[in-house]
Amino acid sequence: MNLSLGVIAAFGEKLAAQEGWRLRGLSFLLGALLALAFAPFGLLFMPFVILPIIILILDQQPDRRGGFVVGWWFGFGHFLAGLFWIGYSFLAQSQVPAWAAPLAVIALCYALAYFFAFTFMAYKTWSPAGWQRVLKFAVVWVIFEWLRGHIFTGLPWNLMANMWFVSDQMMQWAAFLGSYGLSFITVFCAAGLVLFVSRPSDTGIVGIRAKYVPPALLVAFFLIGGMRLYGAELKYHDNVRLRIVQAAIPQTEKWVRANWRANYMRHVDLSLGADGGRSITHVIWPETAIPYSTIDLEPARRFVLAGMLGNSMTLLAGAPRREDDESELRFFNSIHVIGTTGEMLATYDKAHLVPFGEYVPLRSLLSRIGLQSIVPGTFDYSSGPGLRTLNIPGLPAFSPLICFEVIFPGQAVRRDDRPEWILNLTNDAWFGKTPGPYQHLTLARFRAVEEGLPVVRAAGTGISAFIDPYGRVISSIDLNRSGSLDSDLPKPLSELTLYARFGDWILLSLLVVTAVVASWKGRKRS
Repeated sequence: MNLSLGVIAAFGEKLAAQEGWRLRGLSFLLGALLALAFAPFGLLFMPFVILPIIILILDQQPDRRGGFVVGWWFGFGHFLAGLFWIGYSFLAQSQVPAWAAPLAVIALCYALAYFFAFTFMAYKTWSPAGWQRVLKFAVVWVIFEWLRGHIFTGLPWNLMANMWFVSDQMMQWAAFLGSYGLSFITVFCAAGLVLFVSRPSDTGIVGIRAKYVPPALLVAFFLIGGMRLYGAELKYHDNVRLRIVQAAIPQTEKWVRANWRANYMRHVDLSLGADGGRSITHVIWPETAIPYSTIDLEPARRFVLAGMLGNSMTLLAGAPRREDDESELRFFNSIHVIGTTGEMLATYDKAHLVPFGEYVPLRSLLSRIGLQSIVPGTFDYSSGPGLRTLNIPGLPAFSPLICFEVIFPGQAVRRDDRPEWILNLTNDAWFGKTPGPYQHLTLARFRAVEEGLPVVRAAGTGISAFIDPYGRVISSIDLNRSGSLDSDLPKPLSELTLYARFGDWILLSLLVVTAVVASWKGRKRS
């Protein structure tokens, strides 16, 4: 075993000694390979190989500028490999030229790479040495991961915690620590393997013993997560039977006006199914399934729709919504709840909009250089007032979230008006058969675990799913498949999760304690 570790250490030191373009290329490659840990690939060993190598490389850098360079190229490779699928959205509609796709992806990844640049620079600034450098590495990683999820509207996509989508046991720790807290534990355990290939003179006596902590912690977390799931019994609401409709309409056909009625009727037909919908109390259509922006103002159209659905099913459906007053014309991305006789029961307007997708920041300035939105039209959507809990007759209270609103930890439900489940409508047809829809589903599963609430997810082309409050997929419709999915509505957990009670204060406490331990120098012997 010592011989094997010696070979690995020698190989790691050889990689760490690279300079110039070789160093940049190696950093880029390591970042790209790390993306394979996330959905749909799930190569869990990648972080446990890559993060120790990164620490060895950073230890060879003479100053924080070297850490910045390594971090930027690592981040650029990581985001380019993990988010390349965003470019597919440019190919799904004709208003934006195809050549804009690679430029937009490169520009986004170029900007996001700075988060890793500052992460690695901060690590080098914090005098990393000995066994404590693993703690420091985990702390700065998660601080900048949290910042990425919050500043500039936030993009907490593929947090390190999300690699555990393949392990229901490890996912359970999001209920205690949240996704950022689970990211911290993951980075610490993965990076901690560097202690096995470090010289005793570099880590000290404490380091020799400390190297067993990361793998032991990983095993303990897995076992405790398994204990949480052992014997977990799902309970369902009585007299609430849901049907998700997934019409699988390609994005290139969705907004062609000549197709609107056919697309609309396709949703109606799938809603009725072979049984005519007689056993269903509520039917759920995905984001913008209703193409008409004034259906909330057209009682006759809603009455006809209710009649087609058999006057027995309440409809929850995504639709664009238009408000036209004397001062301005505004558009919203909305969810409508339409009763069994066509009455409008509730409306939710999306609050957290996608920059460059649903609105263009500084549109008047950027349009001068030809930068356009990746959605049809030349207008910006308006944002709604924020999170809401909707109370509909015959249905437990729920938190409606549209598309990427579900990706934000700690921002899925109102704390002062807590719901019993989460409804997520989305249209992942923008991204074709790429990793994007699979990663999006993963993030919805993590919201279920964090909040202890079931998630009902209706997607235009997939992946639609019923998700239990432990984050497990009960049933689903795969990508690009047309069909419907029926289930009773699962009940939430009987007790609030630790994360639902305290949110990211848990993360702050964890980071403060770890930073103190990482900075402790102890007493020198006389």
